[in-house]
Amino acid sequence: ADCRASPRMLRARASPRRLAALILLALPRASVAAADSFFGSFFRGKGAGQPFGGDGGGGAGAAVDSSGYYKTLGVDNGVSEVDLKRAYRKLALQHHPDKSGGSPAMFKKIAEAFSVLSDPQKRQAYDQHGKAGVQRAASGGGGGAGGPSADDLFSMFFGGGGGRGAPEEAEDTAVALDLTLEEMYSGREKTLRLQRTRVCGSCSGTGGKGGREGAVCAGCDGQGVVVRLRQLGGRMVQQLRMRCPECSGEGRVLAPADVCANCDGRRIVLETATLAVTIEPGVAQGEQIVLRGEGNEQPGLRTGDLLLVVRERPHALFQRQGDDLISRMSVSLREALVGFELPLRRLDGRTLRLRVPRGRLTKPASIKRVAGEGMPRRGGGHGDLYVRMEVELPSPQTLGEEKLA
Repeated sequence: ADCRASPRMLRARASPRRLAALILLALPRASVAAADSFFGSFFRGKGAGQPFGGDGGGGAGAAVDSSGYYKTLGVDNGVSEVDLKRAYRKLALQHHPDKSGGSPAMFKKIAEAFSVLSDPQKRQAYDQHGKAGVQRAASGGGGGAGGPSADDLFSMFFGGGGGRGAPEEAEDTAVALDLTLEEMYSGREKTLRLQRTRVCGSCSGTGGKGGREGAVCAGCDGQGVVVRLRQLGGRMVQQLRMRCPECSGEGRVLAPADVCANCDGRRIVLETATLAVTIEPGVAQGEQIVLRGEGNEQPGLRTGDLLLVVRERPHALFQRQGDDLISRMSVSLREALVGFELPLRRLDGRTLRLRVPRGRLTKPASIKRVAGEGMPRRGGGHGDLYVRMEVELPSPQTLGEEKLA
């Protein structure tokens, strides 16, 4: 039988839904996804997202959920770009896996929401069609559906991707750690008291009462930096990026009545901390002992490290050179001539007996080497001890003038 339909039959029978079906059948398979998106939007009342506006089961289509990402970041769907970045920064730092109490699952969820809402095209697709719209836009646009990982996104954002180019982590804090040679030799647990900055708990680091963040700075549009042009001569012009003077680089301005009383708007406060430090045997002058996350805090940044720089205190008896120790010992003329055995107190409190056999001469300024009695080595063993011999000559009064004649 002839199944072909005349143009008149098509005009009579073809409703808009049937026309959509006929067009889809005529399209190549690669174009079906794009046409499906178009007709799903066209016949939105019958279930957007399904071919011909249907829901696959003949019933009414399910409502599109386009609020989940906004709820994850704690913002509404009309949030500005500046406030969106601020919300992501706060949550990403709070839930980062490297921070105590952080949640890897929540961190990835926050990164996924920000990667979509910070992209204008993805955000529009999400607002219209939810996650399915974002997936279709990614597969059709060739940009890859996965996007950057949560860690990559965090690194890009805090490593300079934002308007202010803020670093990921607060600067490290270096503090001198004075140690005696005995402490460097034996090692010990040492208690250290110091002052460091912490994010104000009253305002959560915003500088405003009750966590108020203030209005977006009009001078820099919330970016924290402004661009200035400087004439260099002739037609040469230099473009300078500098911290905004109106908001001090914060991007927001607080009214005087809204300033936090605890930190006076500085967002940070000083605290006195008591820290326990483990000194390893053999630690050297200038060596750094790193305490992760014990440095200064800054709002919006991960806490920096505390660097304890070892500084050796002078010792009355010993000097250190690398893993070796140098000391001095005084002997009488008689001892230098006939030999001796004298005690030398070590850095760990024990007594070392330094012996020269009878009949062996000890010359002034000669060096005696005692193997294995120096400073501990990290890989095992000890350095050597070098003792400079100082011979005490008798005075004329001791010998008598008649003996010198």
